[in-house]
Order: sequence, then C-alpha cells, then structure tokens
Amino acid sequence: MEMKRLACVAFALMAMPGAAQQMPPPPTPLPRVALDTTAGRIVIEADTRAAPITAGNFLKYVDGKRLDGVVFYRAVKVADKFGFVQFGANGDPKRVLPPIKHEPTTQTGLHHTDGALSVARFAPGTARGDFTISVGDQRASLDADPSKPGDNLGYAAFGHVVEGMDVVTKIMDAPVSPTATIQGSFKGEVPVEAVKVLTARRVPVLVLDLATGAAVAVELAGVREAHRLRAAFAARDRVGACFDRLFDIAALILARVCPQRIGIALGRIVRQRLDRVVVPIGHIRSPPAATCRDRQRAWWARGCRRRASAA
Repeated sequence: MEMKRLACVAFALMAMPGAAQQMPPPPTPLPRVALDTTAGRIVIEADTRAAPITAGNFLKYVDGKRLDGVVFYRAVKVADKFGFVQFGANGDPKRVLPPIKHEPTTQTGLHHTDGALSVARFAPGTARGDFTISVGDQRASLDADPSKPGDNLGYAAFGHVVEGMDVVTKIMDAPVSPTATIQGSFKGEVPVEAVKVLTARRVPVLVLDLATGAAVAVELAGVREAHRLRAAFAARDRVGACFDRLFDIAALILARVCPQRIGIALGRIVRQRLDRVVVPIGHIRSPPAATCRDRQRAWWARGCRRRASAA
C-alpha cells in the first residue's frame, strides 16, 4: 500500500511543473574570446558591463579578425610570476581602428590583478589595438591613482583570463633579446621567438540553470551560430526540464524516511554536490538558499503527514 501511494505521488510530481521553473531567466553571461596561439589557448572574458567602451573595442578587433596573425611582441618579467605580456596590432595600419575614450579603473571598478586584460595607450584617449595581460597583482603600477602627480589615470582594464594563465606565464618566461627593439622601444623586452596568435574568436558560454535543469548555450559571436547551438541543446533541455521534478521526488522520499534535520541536511548536500559538478561548465543560477530550505521543510512535513495517515 505504501509503495502504491509513493508511486502515485511520484507520477503526480512528474506531471507538475517545478516551482523553480517559474523563476526569472539567468542573466546573459559576459562574452568570452579564445586566443589560439602557437603556445596554447588563452580564454578571456571581456567585461562589457563594467567597461563597455574598452571591452567593445577589443571585441571589434576580434570580430573583424584583426588579431589573427598578430604576435606577443613584448614580455616583461620583473620576478617569478610577476610581470606582463603584450600583443596586438602594433601600429599596423591595416589592423588598427580609431582610438577610444579612456575608461580608468576608478570608473569601471576593475583592477589589474593576476590575469587582468587591459589596453595599451600613450596619452589618455589614444588606446587602439594593443593589449596587455598582467601576471601577478599590478594594481600599484597600472591602476588609476588620483593621488599621484601627472598622468595618474592608469590603464583601462576590461577583462581577465579565465583559462590559460599557464600559457601567459610561459610567454612571459620565454627568452628575450638583449638588443632587439620595436621602433626603438622595448629594448630587452622583445622575445627571441614571438608567440603568434593563430586565431581570436568568440566562444559559446554554457549557462546551466539548476532551477530547471535546463542547459542553455549563449553564443555571442553571431545569430547563425546561436541558432546552431540552440538546436544542439534542444534535446538536452527537454530532458533537463525533468531534473527539478526528479529532485522533488528524491527529496520527498528522503522526507518520508528521515527525520527533519537529516532530510534537510541531505537535500543541502545533494544541491552543493550538483553545484560543484557543474561549476566548471559555466555560469550557474541556483534557487536561493532560503527557497531550497522552505521546499525541503515542506517535503518533510508532507512526508510526516503521509506517515501519520498511513499509521
């Protein structure tokens, strides 16, 4: 009899839409760009929210394929795991776009921490298509600092490396020529063998919504690619829509066989483990912790009522 009741509850829950499916959609993730180089892949996340002008400028170079074939022409190693590397158009008239307005770190809130990406410049408002990746914390020397005399606006940070810092460090650690320069500059900072950027392309960002279990791929490179990705994930989304309902069933079973504290604790452990599994995939949107606790208490109370009625 008990198994029949449990089966009926299970089928009812499978037929009901999960409460969490009514939650608002996850926010659009920030665009990511993969630099495939002769030394390996570097993936960069451009913060178009905090630094829309500078990040947008970088994406224009990417979308126009103006960074394909450029090299890391400068490597400055101050100490182990501390310095920076620089790559970009390097004044090539066929690659450069018009200069952009300067966005100081005091305005954007971004900083030159380890892996930060910023745009090189001379005077403020002259930045174009040359970019620097920081190795180590460079806030003291590259961030804006109004307390300093002269040009104290620093450099415009607009993103950070999310994958491939080992490649960046390898480029910085490579031997440099003691005599070579670039147009009379950067003596002692020019690599003996320059690492080449083969391609610079936007990459899809996978958003896994734990509230519904649905996987959504957002491709910010173009509509055609976005349609292809949506079609590829459509089947997974249909299966993923059942995830929340199945979690409801599992939690209800726990509530029926465990005391309240144990049931809630087990539910929390399951949720945390799921978060850890999917975090490497991309951006995560989980239901609020309070919502999970309320639902777990409701499951436990429902199980208690059924146990009492069965007795």
